[in-house]
Amino acid sequence: MVDVKNCIEKLQIRIAAGHLRGIPVVEKAVEELLADTPIDRQKTALHDVRVIVEDYCKTAPDGSPQRGFADMVIKYIDKKMRELVVRF
Repeated sequence: MVDVKNCIEKLQIRIAAGHLRGIPVVEKAVEELLADTPIDRQKTALHDVRVIVEDYCKTAPDGSPQRGFADMVIKYIDKKMRELVVRF
């Protein structure tokens, strides 16, 4: 759970900024989460992060940079989850 918390902390900052320059940081945070999480827990860890990011997305005003960035983060997490399914 510590890895999920660390990932969320990194994502919160980027979502709050709502700027596309944060994309590499998001990708790195998710990749670090996966690298530090046992294979059998990776999908659950990604799901846990996704749920929290969805909450941020719901609270951000429609059309705001924060909402758009949170949506992008969710799509990236979904992509990583699909990749996990393909791997197994």
